[in-house]
Amino acid sequence: MKTLYSLASCVILILAATGCGDSNDKKSTGPTDPGVQDADYAIMAMIFSGGEAGMAKPAQTPYIGAMVSVFRNPGDNANVDDWPMQQATDVKLIGAREIPLQEMSFGDYFYYYTPEDQPLAPGETYRLRLTIDGRTVTSTKTATAMEPLRITTEDYQVIDVGQSFEVAWTNVAHTAGYAVAVAYWDEDSWDDEPDSETVILVGMNTRHTLSGSLFDQDGEYGINVIAYGESIAPHIANWEHWAHDIPPVYEFDDSRILGTFFAVSSDEITLYVGEEGDDWDDRDDWDDWDDHDDWDDWNDDHFDNGPTGQIPVTVSSGTQPEISWSGGNIMMLMVLADGSDGEMWYLLSTTGLSSPITYGNVPAGAMEMVPARPLTPGTRYQVIVVGEEGEVGMAMFTP
Repeated sequence: MKTLYSLASCVILILAATGCGDSNDKKSTGPTDPGVQDADYAIMAMIFSGGEAGMAKPAQTPYIGAMVSVFRNPGDNANVDDWPMQQATDVKLIGAREIPLQEMSFGDYFYYYTPEDQPLAPGETYRLRLTIDGRTVTSTKTATAMEPLRITTEDYQVIDVGQSFEVAWTNVAHTAGYAVAVAYWDEDSWDDEPDSETVILVGMNTRHTLSGSLFDQDGEYGINVIAYGESIAPHIANWEHWAHDIPPVYEFDDSRILGTFFAVSSDEITLYVGEEGDDWDDRDDWDDWDDHDDWDDWNDDHFDNGPTGQIPVTVSSGTQPEISWSGGNIMMLMVLADGSDGEMWYLLSTTGLSSPITYGNVPAGAMEMVPARPLTPGTRYQVIVVGEEGEVGMAMFTP
């Protein structure tokens, strides 16, 4: 599901990829490096600046924090994409402050992030230190936290097929350059990943005109702008999408550890192209959706419900509804609004959240990544939950 794909990309790593050389629109190619299979572990680690959970919108609270994940070489597979995640201990940022990172686990998935009560500030510089199976390693380069980048181009615009489009954004201190990623989403199949993605290096410019050749079919496109730090600038021209891959860079003080520690700042907007975009803009089809009586069948047809199936979710009436589900505890709850309002509420937990939860009330053990915003009567909303084993549930509601 697209929403969950975007969330995972932000919680784990930013979508970024590159071609090399000038700022022409081009497909990224990605490296091959036989040394990758010789590493014992791979570390994906960054300081990320953006909106809450990476989906920056003006109404949301800016977020600056570290996000880390570790992968273990199983010994029989040179493809890093297939390496299993590895639990680490004593994961810390080392700099002006020493900040222990908190663990978030979902079954066999392990992530580490800065605690809510110790946010990072722009200009702060850190190294990363962590222990993996008794081996303590430290990044050889520092990463400097950036202020959140903001795209100033209007969100949710509709253009014609083949029309060029200019995207502009705010200047970000401590950046070594900017990249723009354009992803096409096939809404008919609701793919977990974009059907195609192009990433363009734009240097230090804070605006770029995207060629109309990128928008060659009807549908929805995501435009993401990424500011990247000095520590990764030398490697940018050789990276493919490292939201799903790890570049062959060894920048920890153990030569058997693959990875680097870097800083990025990002924001994204949605663009609708062609007739399909016009239909979305007019919202002519919402009455059909409102009349849809069997959301469970619709979910089964359109969403990846995880390894153990869908979580049934129900929402009561009113502007502070009670959200309920069955099947055990959940690790994530998100409420989204149609249109440009984006995230309305977002909770995470490392220990599990039990049903029910009243909208706006933060239960014990939960981290409120996006504070609850008032719900508007008559407006359509979506609630998404993710269980302890990665299973997914969704419900639509209108207070």
